[in-house]
Amino acid sequence: MNYPEDFSSAPLDLEIDFGDKGGIQRFRNVGEIQTWLNEEQEFWSWLNRPPANQHHGQLGNMVSHFEQYYHQCRSQLDQSNQRWNQIYPKIHQLLERLNTGGLSDADTQTIRSQIDQHRSELKGILEQLSGQIGSFLKAEIINGRNHITQLEPCAQFIRELAESNPEEAVYALDQIILEEKKSGDRRRVEHSGRMMASLYSKNLNRKVRPDQNAFKRAIINWSKELADFKSRYEDQEREFAEISGRHSSADESWHERSARMAEEFADMRERSEKDLKNLTDTYEAHMQLKGPLVYWRGKRREHRDQIKKLTNWSIFTGIAGLIALVLAASLLLPDHYPAETVPWRQIGFFVLTSTFVLWIIRLMVKLLLSHIHLYADAKEREVMISTFMALVRRQESREGIGKTEISLVLAPIFKPSTTGVIKDDGGPATLGDFIGRLAGK
Repeated sequence: MNYPEDFSSAPLDLEIDFGDKGGIQRFRNVGEIQTWLNEEQEFWSWLNRPPANQHHGQLGNMVSHFEQYYHQCRSQLDQSNQRWNQIYPKIHQLLERLNTGGLSDADTQTIRSQIDQHRSELKGILEQLSGQIGSFLKAEIINGRNHITQLEPCAQFIRELAESNPEEAVYALDQIILEEKKSGDRRRVEHSGRMMASLYSKNLNRKVRPDQNAFKRAIINWSKELADFKSRYEDQEREFAEISGRHSSADESWHERSARMAEEFADMRERSEKDLKNLTDTYEAHMQLKGPLVYWRGKRREHRDQIKKLTNWSIFTGIAGLIALVLAASLLLPDHYPAETVPWRQIGFFVLTSTFVLWIIRLMVKLLLSHIHLYADAKEREVMISTFMALVRRQESREGIGKTEISLVLAPIFKPSTTGVIKDDGGPATLGDFIGRLAGK
């Protein structure tokens, strides 16, 4: 059970049947006992004001003992309140530790055990207070008759008398207490005799006691009916409170669930809009780079096909050129010439033939190397475009790409392409080049 922090709100189901001395009193919490004591003390407050408080001796002792009733009740309440204020903060501290989380199962179980122990102590305080207050009130009001509650007819009579003559009211209070205690004091006999004589003189002796008995029985019956009515009313009130609590809990749960669903829907909508925007941006970037990617992919394939063809032609041209040079040498250059004769015509024709053959071979090699360079360039651009498209497709990478990085990536992708021909690339040097190098040209 969860107990309130305020001791006055602590539940205390205490019911005392005073009978004809005040009917049934039921206190649902400590605050109702405090309120009842305050009302009782206010009802008898005229005893502390002059001229009622100017009595000495036996009457003064009676009034002092009459008022000790309140001090003893409040002392029990104060002691219970002090113990309550010592234990409840410990429960609050343990609950705060439990709500912070991060505890092991053993620590959580230990804290819960300590909380249950302190709550048992609070329950013990309330049970002890209920027993003490109940026993004290019964002893002082019902059995000992040291105190009179304001609900008793004699209390109302004394209060009306105190409004006109407080001194007589003090005597009347003392006499009623003596009568109730049924003591053997001679003052009781004296006042009782005088009272009986007065009643006999007024012919009321036979009427007062039956009326008194009837009134007592009426008070008991009314108290029982009132207690039954109060019990039924409290049951209905408790049932209504439970229904209202379930309704409030359901309403609160519905509002929390509705707010949570609205928040989740808003988050889902925001995420969907972001995903749609990211998808749109990715699609636009993909479509923007799709054309260049297809173009350079086609160029790569075209250069690859040309490399295969030129490789075959270069091999074929090299073999054919070599055969042509061997045939030209065997046909144009005889094995023996006279020493004084130089075959300039045959040598010139051989040089021309070798130059033409080597030029064709060199041209084929240059075309092959050109396509090799262009193939490597197209493949490099295709890889860069594919990588950039992959980066743009991912949200984390796309968010980290700035304008500077985009410029660095797009610059080599969209730079103008060359023919692929490199000046130093080519086949073997011709005989003319060799002769020119020997001549220093």
